[in-house]
Amino acid sequence: MDEKFQAFKVGQVVPRFVNHTEGTVFDFDGSGAVMKVFFNDPTPREIEQFKSSMRFEMRMVEVYGIIMLTAKIGNLEWMDFPYSPHLSKNMPVLENVSQGVGYAITLVLVNGKNGRVEHIRIIGMTERFSKEFKKIIEADTEKSFSKTEYDKNLKTLFLRYTTKQIADMSPYYFKIN
Repeated sequence: MDEKFQAFKVGQVVPRFVNHTEGTVFDFDGSGAVMKVFFNDPTPREIEQFKSSMRFEMRMVEVYGIIMLTAKIGNLEWMDFPYSPHLSKNMPVLENVSQGVGYAITLVLVNGKNGRVEHIRIIGMTERFSKEFKKIIEADTEKSFSKTEYDKNLKTLFLRYTTKQIADMSPYYFKIN
């Protein structure tokens, strides 16, 4: 299988997602941003929050050299998606953003217990957010990177701030109501 792109469909059981730790994963590849949210046995109410009729808000800030994306999905609590392009296996050269257009985000809700894809939603970042995302990614790519240092900084960040505090620090954001 070509690992450059990940294709998922609702109801699919992805073997590598079985017994996955609850949490979030953010990546960027040729298809755009991919945000995976792993819940163990998500409730119908939790699954409902991922639907396109529900609110979605994303914010972004760089803290301790880590790009912190936070998302408010429906009426769930803020979720954090720490990111470095150095960790992306298939990071593309980011295209320039055209007027009125932004990068795509594929939001995937996975049952981490059984590996089942529960919901998929495609979201468009705003033009402004996409341009700021591109700037931050390109600047970060130019910096040297140490996975050990990244992990240490991530631990420090989470000891000092809650996800809500990180979201509140973010100068870049967009909302879909």
